[in-house]
Amino acid sequence: RLWIDRPPPLEIRLEESPTFLTHAKRAGPRSYWVRLPRPVDDDRRLHAALLTYASDYFLVDAAVRNRPDDVGWSELVAPSVDHAVWLHRPVHLDRWHLYTQQTIALDGERALVQGQLRDDGLVVATVAQEILMRRTRAES
Repeated sequence: RLWIDRPPPLEIRLEESPTFLTHAKRAGPRSYWVRLPRPVDDDRRLHAALLTYASDYFLVDAAVRNRPDDVGWSELVAPSVDHAVWLHRPVHLDRWHLYTQQTIALDGERALVQGQLRDDGLVVATVAQEILMRRTRAES
């Protein structure tokens, strides 16, 4: 609900609704478009920092949508164990970027999700995040 009431400071175009809204399961990668909603200073370090911020969106969702069971969003605690970003070339996040995320490994309560951000077909960044997914209360 919070995500809907206060949307992210990014412009995001998804082909499918996030799993946390629909609870729909779908194995495989998911791509979406992302950019800043307005131009910003041309400083390369600023754009790199903004891309690093944007890289964290929907990684947990990608892991949950690939789980065979219903994790129960209202009971889910899913901290990132680690998050890494490799910047391969200069980026301008005020342009549209295609962000493709795929769950690489999923076992029990842990998942590894990898992503690539592309600008005009070129990979500008690679992302990896390990996620721990647990329920806040025990099942009966």
